[in-house]
Amino acid sequence: MEMQIISLALGLMGQFTKLSQNPNIKPVINGLSDWIGNIFSKHFVKDKLKQVKENRFDDETISELKVLLKHRLEDEEELLKQLEEKISEVIGKVNEEGLQDQVERNIVTITGDKNVVLTGFDTSGDININID
Repeated sequence: MEMQIISLALGLMGQFTKLSQNPNIKPVINGLSDWIGNIFSKHFVKDKLKQVKENRFDDETISELKVLLKHRLEDEEELLKQLEEKISEVIGKVNEEGLQDQVERNIVTITGDKNVVLTGFDTSGDININID
């Protein structure tokens, strides 16, 4: 459950630029970002969040934030609950604004080896997957 919450939070952060364009969503997505930044004392975490907010990030940045957040929230039930509340605020505002179809919310839990996961692609055409 913890990783699903973290993945959802960083998935929303990964869409910060798109979500913050809506003036009604901007305060809550900023609140999520500020909350994540405030639970860390290390400046480099805040720098990574700034990269995300400025849309200057890649998958590695999100992965690093995910690991840092996982370690920070480990055995911290109250912080995890607060993060869930922040996520609920963002999703609630997104739904209130009628933008739920524009927000990607893919949560995938993977165990084992040699797994293939595809997300965030247009399914209007044919999809062929060949795995050797």
